Amino acid sequence: RLHHVHVTELVHSLNVASSLQTLILENCKLNDNEVEIIGNGLSSPENSAPITRLSFRSNRIGNRGAVSLEQFFLKTSTLQEVDLSKNQIGSRGAMATFHAFRDNPNAAVKMINFAHNEIWDPDDGSFFAKNGTLQLLNLEGNFIHDEGIEAIAKGLIANSRRTKLSELYLGWNGIGDEGCIQLARMLETNTSLLKIGLGENDITS
Repeated sequence: RLHHVHVTELVHSLNVASSLQTLILENCKLNDNEVEIIGNGLSSPENSAPITRLSFRSNRIGNRGAVSLEQFFLKTSTLQEVDLSKNQIGSRGAMATFHAFRDNPNAAVKMINFAHNEIWDPDDGSFFAKNGTLQLLNLEGNFIHDEGIEAIAKGLIANSRRTKLSELYLGWNGIGDEGCIQLARMLETNTSLLKIGLGENDITS
């Protein structure tokens, strides 16, 4: 377990870590309080680390912890990979993440992994309607139903000329026939997607 004192020391080191590109804090039993400290450190003007990969996989992070990373996501111009899988993040935390990258004019994010969380509605579609950098999105193992998929599909339709999304993983959710139809309509105009994962949903034959 990464204790509070270790988290504080880590944040202080970001002020001088001018070459640090990868920050992996997986299986550290981090909770929202500790992630808030890290989030504040990452978004601080004193942070000199050009982080390109950030992983909080397999911790105890909920909505509050995810939201605390919002300010960093709003300002970073180097971050390319974000892994928040296997936590307890809900729709509010996911939407805060997507909207931060949506509103960041210098966002360079290419991969977001929210697999195995507690997300029902990841975005209202506005991120997907605007983003032109994301290449891989993993939303497997959540609680996303047709309404959430419809928002994603409509956003991608609106952004068909600019989106670079090539891999979209949606398995182990609650997607039914209507959600599948919305994705099929999106594919009629999309030229970037190469892989879609839909296993273990509620789609009938």
